[in-house]
Amino acid sequence: MQTINAKLKEAAVAHRTGLSQEAVTLTADALATARQGNDPLLVAYTLRHTADICTKLGLFDQAAIEIAEAIRIYREHASGHALDLANALRISALNAEHRAQMAWHEAEILYASVDVQAGVNGAQHHIQHLSAALGGPS
Repeated sequence: MQTINAKLKEAAVAHRTGLSQEAVTLTADALATARQGNDPLLVAYTLRHTADICTKLGLFDQAAIEIAEAIRIYREHASGHALDLANALRISALNAEHRAQMAWHEAEILYASVDVQAGVNGAQHHIQHLSAALGGPS
């Protein structure tokens, strides 16, 4: 567990300092280490933290796969792990919001390219709401 936590902490630092590839490598190493053991809750914990970092790096599809597996494991071991499951669900929801925002941005561009102003307006509406929910600019 200490090795995994150390790698996850290093990955978070790498992300914060702009070393995205190093962050990805460290999370992959942490996950590989967790999978070598016989503790599904440790795997879920590692998946949850890996998905969180992947979301922050904009790797939304990868994060979605990892957080879905973490949620499945937490649900299978629900007794006494409500906080872990709640945290995993939070990461899943945030990741989904980020993915939706990207889809709305793409839709906005496509609507604009074919001069469908109602589509542009609708996309912008959703982008604004998602941006507000995510706490950032649109």
